Amino acid sequence: MRKNNKTALITGSNRGLGLKLLQILSENGYDIIACTRSKSPSFLKIIDEVSKKNNNKIYNLNFDLLNHSDTESSLTQFLNNYKDNVDLLINNAGILKNSLMLMTSIKEVEDIFKVNVISTILVTQIVVKKMIKYKKGNILNISSISAKENNFGRSIYSSSKSAIESITKSLSKELSRFNVRVNCIAPGLIDSEMLKKNTTEENINKVIRRIASQRLGTFEDISKLILFLASEDSNYINGQIISIDGGIYAD
Repeated sequence: MRKNNKTALITGSNRGLGLKLLQILSENGYDIIACTRSKSPSFLKIIDEVSKKNNNKIYNLNFDLLNHSDTESSLTQFLNNYKDNVDLLINNAGILKNSLMLMTSIKEVEDIFKVNVISTILVTQIVVKKMIKYKKGNILNISSISAKENNFGRSIYSSSKSAIESITKSLSKELSRFNVRVNCIAPGLIDSEMLKKNTTEENINKVIRRIASQRLGTFEDISKLILFLASEDSNYINGQIISIDGGIYAD
């Protein structure tokens, strides 16, 4: 049985944190608009199983965040035909590349900023029209500890996440009069495929030694925070950058 009548739109919802959020928000009564780059039979099977288990609706919307005209047309068309509000927007999709700035091509810089920053702006501009119409909404942007750690080889990625944090603070002021909150979550090292693909085991262990909790974070850790920020229990939290990093400290 559904516990509420709300809808969440999640970008990058077919793997990692996005998939975990889809599952947990569905369990908590949300209908889901699951945004992915393309259709995948395996993902369609997953959302069918989750939808049946939780007795709610999950829509799979496909567009490429590197293609802004595709993103705008697909999302606008879907939302124009969607009769309800989008109560929760989670800008989760992002790309990470480890590269010295002097060795990073301008094409790579453009792609990182297209997905991590410009697509977040574009998706938010489109979705927030619904929220303004209904005079309520909640936007959660996913940043990273890299925005303040500025690690070796991550200058472009870190700067893209810093931009997201700046956008969050300004946007919260712009949208508060419409009863729309905007917050940002900055995870530390999370046990994930992306982490293992882009970080050596030596560097992972080095960072763990700097974490008070002495472990990597999990998608479950982040999901619990997002559930709280999505709820009315957090209705006085607005324009915040909330770190969830196990208590990392400087060398």
